[in-house]
Amino acid sequence: MPTYGELTGQKLADKQTERSEVVSDPDKHSPFDFAVWFFTVGRYQGHTMHWDSPWGDGFPGWHLECSAIIHATLDDPIDIHTGGVDHIGTHHPNEMAQTEAAHGHPANLWVHNEFILVDGAKMAKSKGNSYTLKDVIQKAFIRWL
Repeated sequence: MPTYGELTGQKLADKQTERSEVVSDPDKHSPFDFAVWFFTVGRYQGHTMHWDSPWGDGFPGWHLECSAIIHATLDDPIDIHTGGVDHIGTHHPNEMAQTEAAHGHPANLWVHNEFILVDGAKMAKSKGNSYTLKDVIQKAFIRWL
């Protein structure tokens, strides 16, 4: 997409990585292409979420999943797309590119939030340091009038 990176001002060349956990696929047209569909082979063999498709048994990539859910539930175009600051560099530009390719345009406005910190660390369910609304009310962080 000619507009790829418009959200961040990044150039594709700036996104090259040389990390050991990054898997390089020699069959890609470009090393910058992201996975739209994962096949249930290799590390994804036995993946719980998978469907038969014209491309083979597998499941959608994370970016495609988000774009598809938005399109199916909110239709097009959506005015405001939100997410954490950690989505600015990769996830949201990828969502924008595939949504624009499929529907002619991404969301009109992108808004990003900082992380909520708990004891100086990012709040995350996976870290076990997250609070539900019920927790917040019980701890009297918020008092209802």
